Amino acid sequence: PAAFTRAREFMARKRYAEAIKLFAEVMRTHRFLVWDRRAEGLLAEAQFMAGDDEAAILTYERILAYSPALKDEPTAYNRYLTALQRSGNVAKLLPLLDVAIRTGPRETAARAQLMRGKARLAADEPDAAVLDFMRTADLFRDIAEAQAEAVFYTATTLEQLKDGRAQEYIERMGEEFSDSPFATRLKSHSQ
Repeated sequence: PAAFTRAREFMARKRYAEAIKLFAEVMRTHRFLVWDRRAEGLLAEAQFMAGDDEAAILTYERILAYSPALKDEPTAYNRYLTALQRSGNVAKLLPLLDVAIRTGPRETAARAQLMRGKARLAADEPDAAVLDFMRTADLFRDIAEAQAEAVFYTATTLEQLKDGRAQEYIERMGEEFSDSPFATRLKSHSQ
């Protein structure tokens, strides 16, 4: 449909509000014709990218109801978990993180481990948080997208706990991720 094509063009230009309207239109006008489901998946992405976490959560949950396989799609499922985290819905988030860590694809498990660590850190549980960060930094080295962040949080949390192992992660940041924004944050944090 033309509206679907235009909505995708708006997504490419980061004009999410216009994309959201068009995806919703496609869902209404092409119900039960495959296009409604395709539009709904992109609607959730547009809502997430626009920062409308509450709407994105509702859309992702509708998709999960008819397609539980979304949990195996790391990008979309990570956005759902991130929307829950950003909205402060910790009660719903933590059990989902535990399941994702145990059963999700490696990329999802790594991101979930980081999210759980940050939730624990926010709850003033640095001893539990640092274990999540260290596991991600050490056991998920193959998930490049998570590594710099995991090393950063491991180093800073170990510093907070006055644990000498912090230096190992500070050095690793400089050796492996010197171009990362997390390296810059770590330098300013350590000064």
